[in-house]
Amino acid sequence: MSAVGIEIPLPPLEQIANILAFFDTSVGDGTLLGDGPGNSAEKRLNALRNMIESSGELIENELFEEACQQLLDAYRRMDGQPNPPDFAVGEAVTGLANMIQELLITLGCS
Repeated sequence: MSAVGIEIPLPPLEQIANILAFFDTSVGDGTLLGDGPGNSAEKRLNALRNMIESSGELIENELFEEACQQLLDAYRRMDGQPNPPDFAVGEAVTGLANMIQELLITLGCS
């Protein structure tokens, strides 16, 4: 017997927890760094983490439209485009961006 599996996405709050764990691990191992001159790099990285964390709070309070906007803003802060400026660089940016995109899809963000 064989079966075709259907991938069921994790619940949004679990996805947020995984994103934050990936973020913290990546910062710890140096594969995710803040982008910007001087100590603004660290502040930008902290701001990016706060954006992701607050989107989890919005999801928890069933404010999905606001969570979508917050996650999209976070994604745009690491997309390599000049506007708005990126907050993070490093090997882990692509993985982090992909995780955020998956959550945006799970939430049905447009």
